[in-house]
Amino acid sequence: MSEDDDIDRSVAEHGWHAIAIEDHEPPFLYTIGLITQSHHPELIILGLDRRTAYSVIADVVATIRAGAALDQLSFAFRPVHPSQHELYVGYAMAHARRHDTPLQVLQVLWPDKAGRFPTDIDCDLAVRTLQPPLQLAVTPSELRAFRREFSDD
Repeated sequence: MSEDDDIDRSVAEHGWHAIAIEDHEPPFLYTIGLITQSHHPELIILGLDRRTAYSVIADVVATIRAGAALDQLSFAFRPVHPSQHELYVGYAMAHARRHDTPLQVLQVLWPDKAGRFPTDIDCDLAVRTLQPPLQLAVTPSELRAFRREFSDD
């Protein structure tokens, strides 16, 4: 059984699956299956430890499943540019492709201690640095560098 089969089984059982990438700076966690099971964009959160990131995402998923508006949460949401998908959400790309579903992803942004988000000009620099703006397109040279780093050659 492949990793994709394992993910499909988890999504079928729980309605979604999460992947934590801890060997990246900043670390991040993203969902798989929300797009196929709930017709909602996948979610990605950066800069938090695995346990905290999972807790935040689980709360957001519960809000989605309850049919409540995301704007009642103390987080901000930004669409992730499709050119970022390959760099951050590979398994979600594979899952969506496997189920013939167009992939959409939202970045979950968390605030600094003063309640300011990375999109706010006066947000704490450390908080902003942990949450790069994934709504921006990846440049062709960045994408080539990524592909070189992770190619099997």
